[in-house]
Amino acid sequence: MINRYGLIPLAFALFVFVIFFISLFPSPHKTCIDQNLLILENLDNEKYSEKEIKKLGLSIGTGCNEDYSFRLTAN
Repeated sequence: MINRYGLIPLAFALFVFVIFFISLFPSPHKTCIDQNLLILENLDNEKYSEKEIKKLGLSIGTGCNEDYSFRLTAN
């Protein structure tokens, strides 16, 4: 097959397979950020000031990079 068609179709098929395989499993980092953004959007504006909400929002990415089980707590 390689002699008949060359390496380009094989490389393309491998590329498509890798993209498909990677998309099957969600990234733990993205899942962590999505969960924390949902919590951040549902925070009570009367209970938290703009400064506190901004501080929590900025800590989302850093916390998820350091520890995948990081949860933004809204107590």
